[in-house]
Amino acid sequence: MRIGLIALLALPAVAGSAASFDCVKAATKVERRICADATLSDLDLRLSLVYRQALAIAELDEAEPKASQRAWIKRRNACADSTCIGIAYRERIIDLEDALGQSLSADTVAGEYERSDPKFDNDRVPASITVKALPDGRVRIDGEALWIGNADNGNVHTGTIEGDHELHAGVVDYRDGNEEWSCTLTLRFTDEVLDVTEPAMNCGGMNVSFGGHYEKR
Repeated sequence: MRIGLIALLALPAVAGSAASFDCVKAATKVERRICADATLSDLDLRLSLVYRQALAIAELDEAEPKASQRAWIKRRNACADSTCIGIAYRERIIDLEDALGQSLSADTVAGEYERSDPKFDNDRVPASITVKALPDGRVRIDGEALWIGNADNGNVHTGTIEGDHELHAGVVDYRDGNEEWSCTLTLRFTDEVLDVTEPAMNCGGMNVSFGGHYEKR
């Protein structure tokens, strides 16, 4: 816990980040502090993502994460300054990520995933990702995505991803280089599903995308 908290304290805020709730409707002093502070807004957004993961894998026992979240909100709301609020967020993130890390190990998330997302025509823009568990707890990522304009005349664009990556609390931050146009993805695993966030379509030919919702085959 101590090492994790030190690491989180060292993390910079993301410029222009926003809280997970509508700041126009911020009703308490704590909520207004969060909205006025980029670091706290970023922590709030990160916690909301981790908390949703915890709910997704809780299955029938959703009462526990919900109850502990309500208790945590009471402690957070008792804070009188931004430093106290920030510490509360970082400790809660660590607690949830510790629990997720035990539930979403490399062996658990390993498998073949196929995109199944209503926002994508899976016949024209199919995508699949294979995840293999490595002995050191990391995962091997291999994926392929297509954009099929007209297969008869060869108007097909492709994209591939591959590499070994760290798995932290069910999340893989994929990046194939440090250049401005690198392929960058966030792979977020829950129970038998995978959600991929793609900030820019830099992982293949024109119109090729790996983003969206995937289900394990």
